[in-house]
Amino acid sequence: MREALAEAADRFGLRVALPRADGKNGEDRDDFLPLSGQLVWDPGSLGWTAHWRLEAPDGARAWSIRGVSFDAAFRNGVGGAARILSGNGDPG
Repeated sequence: MREALAEAADRFGLRVALPRADGKNGEDRDDFLPLSGQLVWDPGSLGWTAHWRLEAPDGARAWSIRGVSFDAAFRNGVGGAARILSGNGDPG
């Protein structure tokens, strides 16, 4: 999971930090925005369904993708966040 997330972040030029076991982010910084997601295997489509939510400065945004590989689900999450934060359209 960490590798898929790191690869997605590199692709979009974003820094990411996973929460630690105590729930705090991996780096003690105030400029991180929380992107949360849930991935569920869908046997019908032989792929993952991902639901994402970004707590953006202008309000929370949510989107989803279905029937994709694990890595594609993470690319969709990080890429969607980049799209929102850059003001270049909808995340999905």
